Amino acid sequence: TSISRTSTVKKLRFSLFQLLDMGRQAAKLLLVILIVLACIANMDAKGRQPGRKTKAARRKGVTSLIRVTPEKPGTLLVGSSINLACSSDQVVNLTWSKDGSLRSNDTTLTLINLQSRDRGVYVCSGHDQNGTSLERRVKIKVKRKMPGGLQVTVKSKARGNRISITCKVKGARKPLSIIWKKDNQKLVCDDKKSRPKSSLKCKQIQKKNVYVLKLSRGNRIQGSFSCHARSGKATGKGIVHLPHPK
Repeated sequence: TSISRTSTVKKLRFSLFQLLDMGRQAAKLLLVILIVLACIANMDAKGRQPGRKTKAARRKGVTSLIRVTPEKPGTLLVGSSINLACSSDQVVNLTWSKDGSLRSNDTTLTLINLQSRDRGVYVCSGHDQNGTSLERRVKIKVKRKMPGGLQVTVKSKARGNRISITCKVKGARKPLSIIWKKDNQKLVCDDKKSRPKSSLKCKQIQKKNVYVLKLSRGNRIQGSFSCHARSGKATGKGIVHLPHPK
């Protein structure tokens, strides 16, 4: 009887040691799992820290948060000018840069007398309330005037709710014709019957090869205005952008 009791005690001790060993292994495994989960959570938290730029946020900013006008300036001639403007309801401290160099610490960038060196990608960038950096890019192409082409210079001058846009044409040897466009749509100034009451009012004045477009409207005037000149086979175009109000 004493022998059987001793055997039973030994078996119980062995089983207890097995349980303790299994418990230690399970505890180690659980500890490893907890460490891995903590590392994953830490990495995810770092990825969401304010100021850290993510591809998703960058794409969202490019497509919706920052507006740039004109969106597609197209190809501009050497000697012409353009105004680039960006705006946003959620992005602050907007600035313009090119090739990593600051070009304007304002929402508007004016490029006068464009040259070949001015071609490239211009970036309007800022950050949202969480500190996430966002940007919008505009590509500008500059080409030289073709021989025999017209040199068209367009400038704007504001006075109250009236704006005068001057189109000066050089190089015209034959009768010159001018067409004004707003946002790539032909601008008709004299057709009062078809013009809505809320639409833009305009008047054209000509002095030799200088054409003046006078604009007036109750609201602020904005958009891309272009002067298209033709003299025989020679053509030219100048464009000016009136930026959105801040």
